[in-house]
Amino acid sequence: MTPADLIPVADTIPVHWLWFQVLLTVTFFFHMVAMNVMAGTAVIALVTHIRGGDASLPLCRDLAKKIPFFIAFTVNFGVAPLLFVQVLYGHFMYTSSVLMASFWLSVIILLIIAYGCTYLYDFKFDELFGSRALILSIAVTLFFVIAFLFTNNFSLMQVPETWSRYFNNSQGTMLNLGDPTLIPRYLHMMISAVAVGGLAIALYYDFIQRRGREIPDGRIQLGCQWFSAATCLNFVIGFLFLDSLPDAVKDVSTASGLFFVISLIGGIVSGGFSIVLGFVYKVRQTAIAAFCALVFMVLVREAVRITYLKPYFNVTELQVVPQYSPLLLFLVVFAAGIAVFCYMLKLAFQVGEVKS
Repeated sequence: MTPADLIPVADTIPVHWLWFQVLLTVTFFFHMVAMNVMAGTAVIALVTHIRGGDASLPLCRDLAKKIPFFIAFTVNFGVAPLLFVQVLYGHFMYTSSVLMASFWLSVIILLIIAYGCTYLYDFKFDELFGSRALILSIAVTLFFVIAFLFTNNFSLMQVPETWSRYFNNSQGTMLNLGDPTLIPRYLHMMISAVAVGGLAIALYYDFIQRRGREIPDGRIQLGCQWFSAATCLNFVIGFLFLDSLPDAVKDVSTASGLFFVISLIGGIVSGGFSIVLGFVYKVRQTAIAAFCALVFMVLVREAVRITYLKPYFNVTELQVVPQYSPLLLFLVVFAAGIAVFCYMLKLAFQVGEVKS
């Protein structure tokens, strides 16, 4: 039996594959931003608690009110890219999900518990006293576990040659722990979350300061310091991740390899600029550079997946059975959803200004 024998037949698609690839990339970028802010701010709040001191409480109280919203944004923004990756690579992802089904299904339970902990941390902040760090640490730990399971699934779907291990483990508890890229890839993502969480704090306080409101001293600088320090560390992890990738991924003689290298260089340059700007507290310029770096990293991710699956599948091979109405309906709903999201943010900021 060869690995190809284990791969299900791909479903047909209703429009050209490029539509779904673009939508996958765009929606995944939004999801990554939301996820990074969610996990990163939670980590920063937890570290702030551990450091202790009454001076840290106002920042933690501010973050406590926002982390549950970030979870909601992360989950909702994650639905679309999850659907689009299933449209293009469903026969790979469905298989990897079955192979690790026990862990994969547990994500829902873990997320509910984490969500509940963040609401408890928010609503009972003043009553929790010394238990604040404990409650938040449970949520942060679950965030990291969920991220690890997602990393396992999306790496497992790329290596059909390992799927035959199912015959020795049919309980749905297969993980991709033998993959040398797994840990560097996971760490690269989570350290990026801490960096973006710090940048989100700096952007928030910079925004309200520019609207004429008083902010505590050092908040913008604190956020920028978290961002730049975490991004410096992430450069080290990123190069370890790069070194763990197969040579085929970095082969510039192929279209996917050339795309990978160009995107990687763009990410490195943008990330380098963001570090420098962060250390001198140029908040908005840092954000622009950081978001450019994140866009390039999302493109790098797509190039890696394409190269891994090249021996077994190419999205250009998907059969198109024309049916345009579902895509049109999605685009209309997607545009309306973005408009509602922007309106919600506007109302949230207006409420915050009134309360202040």
